[in-house]
Amino acid sequence: MYYPSHRPQLTGIATASVDCGVRATQMGLDWISKGKVIRSVKAIRNVMDDQDTTNYDDWDRVFDELGGATLGFSGEKTNQWARARDHMNEGGAVIWAVHYGKLRRSMPAKTGSLTFDGYHAILTIGSRKRDGVRQWRDFDSLLDGRYKGCPNGAVWAPAHKIRDAALAVGREVAGTDKVYALLLHRDPSVDGIEPGDLLPDSSITLADIIAELNEVQTTVEDTRLGRTIDALEDLVGITANPEADETTPVADGVSVSEGP
Repeated sequence: MYYPSHRPQLTGIATASVDCGVRATQMGLDWISKGKVIRSVKAIRNVMDDQDTTNYDDWDRVFDELGGATLGFSGEKTNQWARARDHMNEGGAVIWAVHYGKLRRSMPAKTGSLTFDGYHAILTIGSRKRDGVRQWRDFDSLLDGRYKGCPNGAVWAPAHKIRDAALAVGREVAGTDKVYALLLHRDPSVDGIEPGDLLPDSSITLADIIAELNEVQTTVEDTRLGRTIDALEDLVGITANPEADETTPVADGVSVSEGP
């Protein structure tokens, strides 16, 4: 499994507050090309011809124009949860529009804002089962370690919580159970910038453990657990991302409509 480099959103550039879809697309390009196609926020927005909120039409255009015709990869828009779920579980990648307030309240230790309640784009790559629960690797651009308890990098998240946050968008916008998702398709013959897959499929990282412990701490009162988490966070370095900007507000970065 090739995982892309995690790209944080709130890095102080002019469009940072609404760059979630751009960052998800940026990481998706990295994954779909196995490291051969890396583009800046500015370059991706130029292809989108959009300097504000983005949608799955914009995301799809980038994959078509930056390699679809020549490098063997493409995007597929869908409004069907089951189609996107199956694509994930078969080894694909998906960019989702999610209701971040719904996602944040369902897994506060695995999201990257304490207050944001709008629409947001996340990229998921990788599927596994743990203790009977389906999990996906969540490359949320807000996971940048800006505050105590904020994960720094991708985390494993329950698929059903991503489902609920994605369906919440459709229910608000269209009044029905639909999602706004872009499925990423990669030709199996695509080679990376070096032979083979560049990054191993790491089953769990220390950052994952901290996120899991923080989630447990939301349900129990145990000062010893808190001290353990503090020690681990000191070890990892919560502010390990030097570009993380706590002062940048998060805004609705995704625009959706009832159209397919």
